[in-house]
Amino acid sequence: DIPGGQRVLYLQFEITDTMLHKRFDKMTEAWLRENGHTGEVREYLRVWSEPFLKIDSPTGKKILVEELSAVKPTVLIIDPLYKTLSGDILNPNSMRALVDSLDSLINIYKFSLVLIHHTRKGSMEDRPSEYDPTDDMLGSAVLSWWADSIIKVKRKGGMGSKETLEISFDKVRHAEETLLKREVIFDKNTLLFHPSEGTIAV
Repeated sequence: DIPGGQRVLYLQFEITDTMLHKRFDKMTEAWLRENGHTGEVREYLRVWSEPFLKIDSPTGKKILVEELSAVKPTVLIIDPLYKTLSGDILNPNSMRALVDSLDSLINIYKFSLVLIHHTRKGSMEDRPSEYDPTDDMLGSAVLSWWADSIIKVKRKGGMGSKETLEISFDKVRHAEETLLKREVIFDKNTLLFHPSEGTIAV
C-alpha cells in the first residue's frame, strides 16, 4: 500500500496513446495553474492502453490478472465496457459469465471497479414516467442488476469551451440518503470539471 494515496489503473480502448498523453498533459498543466500542484496524479495513476484485449476470454483475463497483480490498484476503470468483450453484450449468459469473473477478481485483488458504458440509442424523454432509468443501458439487464451504482452523465449543451453536464444517480444501492441530480461545467480547454448551480429539483 502507498501511505496517503491510492493506486488507480485506467484501462482504455478508444484513444491513441499520443492523444491520451496530450489530454493528460493539458489536464495536469491546468491542475497545476489552479491548485499550485498536480497532487500525485502521475505517481498514483497508471494508464493502460490495450485496444484488442478481451477480458471475457481466457487470454484476456490472464493478461488482466497479470496487470492487477503488478499494479495492485485500489480502483480499476475500464473504458468503455463494450470494447472489452468478445461475447454478445445482449446475451444474458455471456454477461453473467463476465460479471461472475469480475466478482472473482474483485474478491481476490480487493479493488473497486468503475465501468464506462453507453446507453442504447433513443431518448429517455420518450419513455413513460414509470420507466426504470437503468433500463436504457446498452446490453443485457444483467449489468444493471449486478451494478452497485449507476451514474449517468448527459450533455446539456453549452457555449464555447464550456459544456454543461447533468449527473444523475440512477442506482445507488448503498446510499444512506437520496442523491439528487447535479450539473457540472466541463472546460474543454483544461479538461477540468467545475461545480454548476448545485442540485436539480426533480
